Amino acid sequence: MRRFPISELKIDKMFVQHMTSSDTDTQLVRTIIDLAHNFKLKVVAEGVEDAATLDLLARMDCDQIQGYVYAKPMPATELVRWMASFHQDRTHG
Repeated sequence: MRRFPISELKIDKMFVQHMTSSDTDTQLVRTIIDLAHNFKLKVVAEGVEDAATLDLLARMDCDQIQGYVYAKPMPATELVRWMASFHQDRTHG
């Protein structure tokens, strides 16, 4: 790892998507996050599609997530509206 400028580690969605129903996947993801943090790496979990998985990852101190939990892919023209409404929802309740 010293020879490569690695700053983050991504956990593939095949491990993340079944965390809420698989103790094995949950433990594997927890171990990956802990190991990455021991090497001072940021962790990105891919394939986060529901609030339960998001909550588990937050409790494991996962640094970032990718997935449909907040929104599905959208055209850039819709992104500005979505961001404004998301921000308003977060600040007002």
